[in-house]
Amino acid sequence: MSVSPMGMGGGLDINSMVSKIVESERLPKQQRIDRERSDIDTNISGYGRLQESLDTMKNLMTTFRQDDTFASRTISSSDEDVVSATASPDALAGRYTIDVLQLAQAQKLASSPIRDDAKFGPGKLEISLGKKSFTIDVVGQNNKITDILKQINSAPSNPGVQASIVKDDGGSRLILASDKPGESNKVKIEVDAKYNNQLHRFAFNPDFDPTVSTKFDIPTLLQYQQVPEVAAQQVREPITEQEVPELSDEEKYAYFKPLIDYANRELAREEKAAKEIMMQQEATAALATLEDPTDPTSGMSGWSERTAGTLQAALPNEDEKIELAKAAKQGDQDAAEALAEIGQTPDTVFQAAGITYEAPQKEAPKKEIVDIAKEKVEKLPPTIKEIAKEKLEPIEKVVETIKPEGPRKPLYSGLQEVQSASSAKVVLDGVARISSDTNVIQDAVQGVDITLKGTTAEASKRIDLDVQFDRDTVKAAIEQFVNTYNQFYETTKALSGFDPATGQSGPLAGDSVVRSAESRLKSVFVAPVESAPTGIKTLIELGISTTRQGTLEINQSMLDRQLNENFSQLHTFFGGSKGFAKKVEDVIQSMTGVSGPIRTRMNTMRDQNYRLNDQQVDLDRRMESLQERTRNKFANMQDVTGKMKAQLSGMMNALG
Repeated sequence: MSVSPMGMGGGLDINSMVSKIVESERLPKQQRIDRERSDIDTNISGYGRLQESLDTMKNLMTTFRQDDTFASRTISSSDEDVVSATASPDALAGRYTIDVLQLAQAQKLASSPIRDDAKFGPGKLEISLGKKSFTIDVVGQNNKITDILKQINSAPSNPGVQASIVKDDGGSRLILASDKPGESNKVKIEVDAKYNNQLHRFAFNPDFDPTVSTKFDIPTLLQYQQVPEVAAQQVREPITEQEVPELSDEEKYAYFKPLIDYANRELAREEKAAKEIMMQQEATAALATLEDPTDPTSGMSGWSERTAGTLQAALPNEDEKIELAKAAKQGDQDAAEALAEIGQTPDTVFQAAGITYEAPQKEAPKKEIVDIAKEKVEKLPPTIKEIAKEKLEPIEKVVETIKPEGPRKPLYSGLQEVQSASSAKVVLDGVARISSDTNVIQDAVQGVDITLKGTTAEASKRIDLDVQFDRDTVKAAIEQFVNTYNQFYETTKALSGFDPATGQSGPLAGDSVVRSAESRLKSVFVAPVESAPTGIKTLIELGISTTRQGTLEINQSMLDRQLNENFSQLHTFFGGSKGFAKKVEDVIQSMTGVSGPIRTRMNTMRDQNYRLNDQQVDLDRRMESLQERTRNKFANMQDVTGKMKAQLSGMMNALG
């Protein structure tokens, strides 16, 4: 028979016992924290709804005031596909007619087809767009058309010239376009490069004129029209000088190019013949007279034996002969001829001086024979210098007649205009002519922006624009204000009211902040706007009144009468820094701003929430500590009970 103390034989459910003890300790404290947190969240949510409702009204008032809603205009076009328009509150009501003669467009230029292996440079492209310009430096001789394109598009000072490449059957064409329309935004390209440099293919001068591009005048060029080889290249009948201004730039270039080429060839032949005559006849005779000591008389008056030695001294000395010989070896024909005049050659000069000379590879600059003669004359004594100058005069005249009047300018039309720069041109009400660089014409009619989409020639009719007061928009804005306030009022009733049927109160029942918001707004609604005109100083005079329930309602007939009779005065009631809309904004800002009561209450609630969070952390920590202590106590008790059980079992076994 075995004997066991009560409870000694059963195990203890320590975890269950500990949990029940800790939970009984936690429950009242946790319920208090949860209840306070729920109340705070409910209040914060309520204040948030109140603030949101007020901010909606405030934003509406801001829109009314900043957008001049109560001075809005409507504008209609008889053909929106040709002309459309917008009107600001400054627009004057009225009806206008518009003739669109021309649309604005940007200029576009295109090169002739360019082969892929074409090389450009060196040189500079001076590109201008309107009054702004920039320069492209083309370095080296192996630039491709794509290199030119990249330099144009990447130029830091490029004011808006856009380059692209289009490929066709003939090759690649460089396309240049202005990003700005209008006649004041024309593109001009001048090329600074050698005469035959391919960079000239990119030149474009909108003021092309043969008399500017070449050294020939128009009458001179036109005299070659009947030359067979020139006439064969022309595609039109010969023209007169009076017809030239009627030609476009492209037509001028096409017609005058063969004429100028022929004139250049004729000039080259004349220059060559004149130079041969000068060098072989007059120049040789004049120099021989000056330099030949064997002919001391040489037709000069004042010749004497005394002056012969002086004239002889003007001949080159040994050092000068060596310099002339070097120049002749380097290809200077004038130096060679100067030596020949004194019966010398470069080789005989070098042999007499005992030197060996090899001409450098680089060709020395040539001297005009007349310049050599002038230098020698300057070395003559004063007594015969004037006589010698007279001998040179015929040579100088020949030289001057064959010299170009200025630097020779290449004739390259280069880029061709495929789309001209044009400004928009309209006639308003049949009398006012207006131009614009864009297709949007501003303030031709006060407060109206007119957008041009086509010409009236295409539409075959004039376009009518009708500017009117926008009464419908203004009425809708007033109705929106009333609805917004009524929504705010319903929100306040839901937040602060009491429902007898359910016995439930709103989350902000009895809260003074809600009552304050209502009363402040109502005080603005009944107060007159001092800056408004007589007859529209209060909402009531506008047709807006307060109902018994506290909402706003509109007297439609009174509002319509004000819109019809005093529309132009409505914006003075609502708008401005002292108008109704600004007063409502200020009241709402005082409630919802940083220092306003709604924001202050919400911040206080959030601070309470933070304290509850701290209390929750502290409660959790204490409960963890309680749980640990309680578990340890039960564990010790179980250990002691186990030992007692073991001793009792031993005693029972001993008694046997």
